[in-house]
Amino acid sequence: MWTFTTRGFFSTVLNGQRPGYVLLRFRHPQHAQNVLAFAYDRRPGKRPPIVETPQADYRWKFSLKREHYEDMMQRFAAEMDYTNFKGACHHLDADNELMAVWGAMLRLQHKVLDRKVRAERERDQLPLPLNGFRDHGAYPGPGEQWTPGEGRKLRKAAKP
Repeated sequence: MWTFTTRGFFSTVLNGQRPGYVLLRFRHPQHAQNVLAFAYDRRPGKRPPIVETPQADYRWKFSLKREHYEDMMQRFAAEMDYTNFKGACHHLDADNELMAVWGAMLRLQHKVLDRKVRAERERDQLPLPLNGFRDHGAYPGPGEQWTPGEGRKLRKAAKP
């Protein structure tokens, strides 16, 4: 599971070598330090080491008991105090990377909407726009079409 928090990005999987544990994997060492500190700021006890593995896909990692991980994730949700996630993460030195993820997921949203609108328009036997459907969320609806020669502006379709 990929997780983005104000303390950093990590990927969590079951720890195949330790039943009952999860493995948190990081691409940035400071993110690993931030998350480990958060995981143990209310728990006494020995912290696991952050292991660096240069040959691995994720270079830095540590393990937590699954119950400890679940508690930590609940605390991440409880501490949320922002209305704009990307704005709350400037200190992570990952603005470009967060924007890239945001852009990739926006493209997924457009792909889903393209399929939905295309199916609706084909079902209703409406013409498909030549320039595609994407216009920052402005999709032609029933009875609308792209205005010829005026870019991506919508206008009401002429009655047949």
